[in-house]
Amino acid sequence: WLFETMCGIHVAGENEFVIAPKPGGSFAHAKAEYNSVYGKVVSGWKRQEDGTYQFEQTAILSFYFPSCLESIGTEGAFYKCASLETLVNFENTRITAIPIRAFASGPKFPTITFPKGVETIGNNAFNGHKISGDIILPNSVISLGDHAFAGSNVKMGKIVLGAGLTTITGTYTFEKSDFNAIYIPAGVTAFPYGAFKET
Repeated sequence: WLFETMCGIHVAGENEFVIAPKPGGSFAHAKAEYNSVYGKVVSGWKRQEDGTYQFEQTAILSFYFPSCLESIGTEGAFYKCASLETLVNFENTRITAIPIRAFASGPKFPTITFPKGVETIGNNAFNGHKISGDIILPNSVISLGDHAFAGSNVKMGKIVLGAGLTTITGTYTFEKSDFNAIYIPAGVTAFPYGAFKET
């Protein structure tokens, strides 16, 4: 139970492991290790009272989000996670805010599907990202922070802003982003300073 459920270590194939921990109950932390023939596999978690930089600079390839999840902290959850490629079940969570620097400077998603109820995308949330596909924001999004999607390090597909967005409040929102096209809802009447600078 500790190994497979709470710490979520699963052998998925030869030299392939899936880490999908399920924190819960009154536990403050858990950790498990497995010495495989390919090396040590470690999974652990700890409740962070301030909710910041939980997985900063870790070598995670894929991350599973439980459907009951309501928050990924207040800042930098996956900051500089350069190996992160897949967010499993992210779209089915109850997350309403993507915090400051949540996925900045690193992750290389082919695409990302946002939770249906997300309302705010914080400052620098995806700054320096490597999302090579389309970015489609759900209609629930009402706020984009400063540099939210600035500085893409790859050629992207299209950006589709959801119909719920009426004002882009953040400055330099898409600065230095290499996208094919952007679709802006009719309700947006103004753009902040530098929103599309050097795009």
